[in-house]
Amino acid sequence: MPHLLVACLVLVFAETAAAGDANAPAAADKPIRLLICSGQSNMPTTTAIGVRTALEKSFPDEQILLAHVAKGGLPIILWSKLPEHAGLIHDSIPAGGMYDKVIAEVTKVLAGRQPKSLAFCWLQGEAERGNVKTTSEGYASILTSIITRLRSDLGRDDLDAVIARISDAQNNRPAWKAVREGQVAVAANSPRCRWIDTDDAPSGDTPEKIAASIAGPNDIHYNQQGRELIARRFAAAVAAAWRGEPEPADPNTPSASDVTLPAPASVPVPAPDGAK
Repeated sequence: MPHLLVACLVLVFAETAAAGDANAPAAADKPIRLLICSGQSNMPTTTAIGVRTALEKSFPDEQILLAHVAKGGLPIILWSKLPEHAGLIHDSIPAGGMYDKVIAEVTKVLAGRQPKSLAFCWLQGEAERGNVKTTSEGYASILTSIITRLRSDLGRDDLDAVIARISDAQNNRPAWKAVREGQVAVAANSPRCRWIDTDDAPSGDTPEKIAASIAGPNDIHYNQQGRELIARRFAAAVAAAWRGEPEPADPNTPSASDVTLPAPASVPVPAPDGAK
Protein backbone atom coordinates (compact mmCIF):
# COMPACT_ATOMS: atom_id res chain seq x y z
CA MET A 1 0.00 0.00 0.00
CA PRO A 2 2.79 2.53 0.81
CA HIS A 3 4.33 1.79 -2.58
CA LEU A 4 1.02 2.55 -4.28
CA LEU A 5 0.72 5.87 -2.41
CA VAL A 6 4.25 6.87 -3.41
CA ALA A 7 3.53 5.99 -7.04
CA CYS A 8 0.36 8.08 -7.02
CA LEU A 9 2.17 11.05 -5.50
CA VAL A 10 4.92 10.79 -8.10
CA LEU A 11 2.30 10.78 -10.86
CA VAL A 12 0.54 13.85 -9.44
CA PHE A 13 3.80 15.77 -9.10
CA ALA A 14 4.84 14.75 -12.61
CA GLU A 15 1.58 16.01 -14.09
CA THR A 16 1.83 19.28 -12.16
CA ALA A 17 5.41 19.78 -13.30
CA ALA A 18 4.46 19.08 -16.90
CA ALA A 19 1.70 21.69 -16.76
CA GLY A 20 4.09 24.25 -15.32
CA ASP A 21 6.91 23.40 -17.74
CA ALA A 22 4.77 24.45 -20.71
CA ASN A 23 5.15 28.10 -19.65
CA ALA A 24 8.79 27.78 -18.52
CA PRO A 25 11.46 29.78 -20.38
CA ALA A 26 12.34 28.11 -23.68
CA ALA A 27 15.61 28.13 -25.57
CA ALA A 28 16.76 31.65 -26.37
CA ASP A 29 16.24 31.13 -30.09
CA LYS A 30 12.74 29.63 -29.76
CA PRO A 31 9.98 32.16 -30.56
CA ILE A 32 7.07 32.41 -28.15
CA ARG A 33 3.40 33.11 -28.72
CA LEU A 34 0.86 33.98 -26.05
CA LEU A 35 -2.59 32.42 -25.74
CA ILE A 36 -5.05 34.10 -23.35
CA CYS A 37 -8.21 32.13 -22.52
CA SER A 38 -10.96 33.63 -20.37
CA GLY A 39 -14.66 33.27 -19.66
CA GLN A 40 -17.06 31.23 -17.56
CA SER A 41 -17.35 27.53 -16.69
CA ASN A 42 -17.45 26.53 -20.37
CA MET A 43 -13.82 27.73 -20.59
CA PRO A 44 -12.29 25.30 -18.05
CA THR A 45 -8.61 24.47 -17.77
CA THR A 46 -9.06 21.39 -19.95
CA THR A 47 -10.41 23.48 -22.83
CA ALA A 48 -7.66 26.09 -22.50
CA ILE A 49 -4.98 23.40 -22.47
CA GLY A 50 -6.70 21.75 -25.44
CA VAL A 51 -6.37 24.97 -27.43
CA ARG A 52 -2.70 25.25 -26.54
CA THR A 53 -2.01 21.59 -27.37
CA ALA A 54 -3.55 21.98 -30.82
CA LEU A 55 -1.55 25.17 -31.43
CA GLU A 56 1.64 23.42 -30.39
CA LYS A 57 1.02 20.95 -33.22
CA SER A 58 0.50 23.81 -35.66
CA PHE A 59 3.63 25.66 -34.49
CA PRO A 60 6.01 22.87 -33.39
CA ASP A 61 9.12 25.06 -33.42
CA GLU A 62 7.64 27.70 -31.13
CA GLN A 63 6.56 27.82 -27.49
CA ILE A 64 2.89 28.53 -26.77
CA LEU A 65 2.44 30.28 -23.43
CA LEU A 66 -0.98 30.02 -21.78
CA ALA A 67 -2.67 32.55 -19.50
CA HIS A 68 -6.01 31.13 -18.34
CA VAL A 69 -8.54 32.95 -16.13
CA ALA A 70 -12.13 31.71 -15.87
CA LYS A 71 -14.90 31.26 -13.32
CA GLY A 72 -18.46 30.02 -13.70
CA GLY A 73 -21.56 32.14 -13.36
CA LEU A 74 -19.97 35.56 -13.81
CA PRO A 75 -21.42 38.43 -15.86
CA ILE A 76 -19.31 40.32 -18.37
CA ILE A 77 -19.13 43.45 -16.20
CA LEU A 78 -16.54 41.67 -14.04
CA TRP A 79 -14.16 42.00 -17.00
CA SER A 80 -15.29 45.56 -17.75
CA LYS A 81 -13.14 48.58 -16.90
CA LEU A 82 -15.72 51.02 -18.24
CA PRO A 83 -16.40 53.88 -15.81
CA GLU A 84 -20.15 53.21 -15.75
CA HIS A 85 -19.49 49.83 -14.13
CA ALA A 86 -17.13 51.09 -11.44
CA GLY A 87 -18.34 50.16 -7.96
CA LEU A 88 -20.54 47.27 -9.07
CA ILE A 89 -19.93 43.95 -7.33
CA HIS A 90 -21.01 40.39 -8.15
CA ASP A 91 -20.12 37.30 -6.13
CA SER A 92 -17.75 39.44 -4.03
CA ILE A 93 -15.82 40.40 -7.18
CA PRO A 94 -15.78 44.08 -8.22
CA ALA A 95 -16.40 45.15 -11.79
CA GLY A 96 -13.15 44.75 -13.69
CA GLY A 97 -11.83 42.28 -11.13
CA MET A 98 -11.62 39.41 -13.61
CA TYR A 99 -9.85 41.65 -16.10
CA ASP A 100 -7.28 42.50 -13.45
CA LYS A 101 -6.74 38.77 -12.92
CA VAL A 102 -6.16 38.32 -16.65
CA ILE A 103 -3.52 41.06 -16.70
CA ALA A 104 -1.85 39.62 -13.60
CA GLU A 105 -1.75 36.13 -15.13
CA VAL A 106 -0.39 37.43 -18.43
CA THR A 107 2.31 39.37 -16.59
CA LYS A 108 3.30 36.27 -14.62
CA VAL A 109 3.33 33.98 -17.65
CA LEU A 110 5.33 36.34 -19.87
CA ALA A 111 7.88 37.09 -17.13
CA GLY A 112 9.24 40.00 -19.14
CA ARG A 113 9.33 38.12 -22.44
CA GLN A 114 7.85 39.55 -25.65
CA PRO A 115 5.67 37.16 -27.67
CA LYS A 116 5.88 36.99 -31.44
CA SER A 117 2.09 37.14 -31.53
CA LEU A 118 -0.78 36.79 -29.11
CA ALA A 119 -4.45 35.84 -29.09
CA PHE A 120 -7.43 36.26 -26.77
CA CYS A 121 -10.01 33.44 -26.73
CA TRP A 122 -13.33 34.34 -25.12
CA LEU A 123 -16.21 32.07 -24.03
CA GLN A 124 -18.65 33.91 -21.78
CA GLY A 125 -22.22 35.10 -21.90
CA GLU A 126 -24.46 32.43 -20.40
CA ALA A 127 -24.63 34.34 -17.11
CA GLU A 128 -26.36 37.27 -18.83
CA ARG A 129 -29.49 35.20 -19.50
CA GLY A 130 -31.33 36.45 -16.43
CA ASN A 131 -30.56 40.12 -17.00
CA VAL A 132 -33.59 41.66 -18.72
CA LYS A 133 -31.53 44.77 -19.49
CA THR A 134 -29.09 42.84 -21.70
CA THR A 135 -29.03 44.07 -25.30
CA SER A 136 -26.86 43.02 -28.21
CA GLU A 137 -25.49 46.56 -28.48
CA GLY A 138 -24.71 46.73 -24.78
CA TYR A 139 -22.94 43.38 -24.70
CA ALA A 140 -21.00 44.19 -27.87
CA SER A 141 -19.91 47.53 -26.43
CA ILE A 142 -18.51 45.92 -23.27
CA LEU A 143 -16.76 43.08 -25.10
CA THR A 144 -15.23 45.53 -27.58
CA SER A 145 -13.97 47.62 -24.67
CA ILE A 146 -12.34 44.55 -23.08
CA ILE A 147 -10.46 43.67 -26.27
CA THR A 148 -9.46 47.30 -26.83
CA ARG A 149 -8.26 47.64 -23.24
CA LEU A 150 -6.22 44.44 -23.51
CA ARG A 151 -4.47 45.73 -26.62
CA SER A 152 -3.74 49.03 -24.92
CA ASP A 153 -2.55 47.61 -21.59
CA LEU A 154 -0.35 45.02 -23.30
CA GLY A 155 0.90 47.52 -25.84
CA ARG A 156 -0.03 45.16 -28.66
CA ASP A 157 -2.44 46.35 -31.34
CA ASP A 158 -1.78 43.05 -33.11
CA LEU A 159 -3.62 40.98 -30.49
CA ASP A 160 -6.04 38.66 -32.29
CA ALA A 161 -9.39 37.90 -30.66
CA VAL A 162 -11.54 34.79 -31.16
CA ILE A 163 -15.04 34.78 -29.68
CA ALA A 164 -16.98 31.57 -29.16
CA ARG A 165 -20.63 32.43 -29.68
CA ILE A 166 -22.56 30.84 -26.83
CA SER A 167 -24.68 27.87 -27.82
CA ASP A 168 -28.36 27.82 -28.73
CA ALA A 169 -29.27 26.30 -25.36
CA GLN A 170 -31.72 29.03 -24.35
CA ASN A 171 -32.54 30.93 -27.52
CA ASN A 172 -36.04 31.44 -26.13
CA ARG A 173 -34.60 34.04 -23.73
CA PRO A 174 -34.24 37.54 -25.24
CA ALA A 175 -31.04 38.20 -23.27
CA TRP A 176 -29.49 34.96 -24.51
CA LYS A 177 -30.20 35.85 -28.14
CA ALA A 178 -28.88 39.35 -27.53
CA VAL A 179 -25.55 37.99 -26.31
CA ARG A 180 -25.20 35.76 -29.37
CA GLU A 181 -25.96 38.67 -31.69
CA GLY A 182 -23.59 40.94 -29.80
CA GLN A 183 -20.74 38.44 -30.03
CA VAL A 184 -21.10 38.07 -33.79
CA ALA A 185 -21.34 41.86 -34.15
CA VAL A 186 -18.03 42.35 -32.33
CA ALA A 187 -16.32 39.86 -34.63
CA ALA A 188 -17.82 41.53 -37.70
CA ASN A 189 -16.99 45.11 -36.72
CA SER A 190 -13.69 44.85 -34.85
CA PRO A 191 -10.22 44.53 -36.40
CA ARG A 192 -8.34 41.25 -35.99
CA CYS A 193 -11.41 39.57 -34.52
CA ARG A 194 -13.33 36.47 -35.56
CA TRP A 195 -15.91 34.10 -34.06
CA ILE A 196 -16.51 30.37 -33.86
CA ASP A 197 -19.79 28.46 -33.57
CA THR A 198 -20.68 26.17 -30.68
CA ASP A 199 -24.23 25.17 -31.62
CA ASP A 200 -23.20 21.66 -32.67
CA ALA A 201 -20.78 21.12 -29.78
CA PRO A 202 -22.19 18.09 -27.94
CA SER A 203 -23.63 18.14 -24.45
CA GLY A 204 -25.41 15.47 -22.43
CA ASP A 205 -24.36 12.14 -20.97
CA THR A 206 -26.46 9.64 -22.91
CA PRO A 207 -26.47 8.77 -26.62
CA GLU A 208 -29.93 10.30 -26.99
CA LYS A 209 -28.95 13.58 -25.32
CA ILE A 210 -25.71 13.80 -27.29
CA ALA A 211 -27.52 13.28 -30.60
CA ALA A 212 -30.19 15.82 -29.64
CA SER A 213 -27.58 18.43 -28.66
CA ILE A 214 -25.85 18.15 -32.04
CA ALA A 215 -29.06 18.38 -34.04
CA GLY A 216 -30.85 20.93 -31.86
CA PRO A 217 -30.44 23.08 -28.75
CA ASN A 218 -27.59 22.18 -26.38
CA ASP A 219 -27.54 22.06 -22.63
CA ILE A 220 -25.80 25.07 -21.08
CA HIS A 221 -22.65 23.05 -20.38
CA TYR A 222 -20.79 21.01 -22.99
CA ASN A 223 -19.58 17.49 -22.35
CA GLN A 224 -16.05 16.21 -23.00
CA GLN A 225 -16.75 15.91 -26.72
CA GLY A 226 -18.10 19.45 -26.91
CA ARG A 227 -15.15 20.95 -25.06
CA GLU A 228 -12.74 19.11 -27.36
CA LEU A 229 -14.47 20.41 -30.48
CA ILE A 230 -14.55 23.98 -29.18
CA ALA A 231 -10.86 23.81 -28.27
CA ARG A 232 -9.99 22.70 -31.78
CA ARG A 233 -12.11 25.43 -33.32
CA PHE A 234 -10.44 28.04 -31.15
CA ALA A 235 -7.03 26.68 -32.17
CA ALA A 236 -7.91 26.62 -35.87
CA ALA A 237 -9.10 30.22 -35.74
CA VAL A 238 -6.05 31.41 -33.79
CA ALA A 239 -3.64 29.56 -36.09
CA ALA A 240 -5.29 31.09 -39.16
CA ALA A 241 -5.09 34.56 -37.62
CA TRP A 242 -1.42 34.14 -36.72
CA ARG A 243 -0.67 33.01 -40.26
CA GLY A 244 -2.53 35.96 -41.71
CA GLU A 245 -5.11 33.76 -43.37
CA PRO A 246 -8.64 35.05 -44.04
CA GLU A 247 -11.46 34.06 -41.75
CA PRO A 248 -13.26 30.95 -43.06
CA ALA A 249 -16.74 31.55 -44.40
CA ASP A 250 -18.04 28.83 -42.09
CA PRO A 251 -17.46 29.41 -38.34
CA ASN A 252 -17.99 25.65 -37.88
CA THR A 253 -14.35 24.98 -38.80
CA PRO A 254 -13.24 22.31 -38.20
CA SER A 255 -16.62 20.64 -38.52
CA ALA A 256 -17.71 18.01 -36.04
CA SER A 257 -17.26 15.34 -38.72
CA ASP A 258 -13.62 16.41 -39.23
CA VAL A 259 -12.63 15.92 -35.62
CA THR A 260 -12.15 12.68 -33.73
CA LEU A 261 -13.93 13.33 -30.48
CA PRO A 262 -13.37 11.26 -27.34
CA ALA A 263 -16.63 9.90 -25.97
CA PRO A 264 -17.54 10.39 -22.31
CA ALA A 265 -16.70 7.32 -20.24
CA SER A 266 -19.04 4.38 -20.89
CA VAL A 267 -21.23 6.41 -23.25
CA PRO A 268 -21.26 5.30 -26.91
CA VAL A 269 -21.25 8.02 -29.55
CA PRO A 270 -24.24 7.82 -31.91
CA ALA A 271 -23.33 7.00 -35.51
CA PRO A 272 -23.79 9.76 -38.11
CA ASP A 273 -26.94 9.68 -40.22
CA GLY A 274 -26.77 6.85 -42.72
CA ALA A 275 -23.94 5.04 -40.94
CA LYS A 276 -24.26 1.41 -39.96
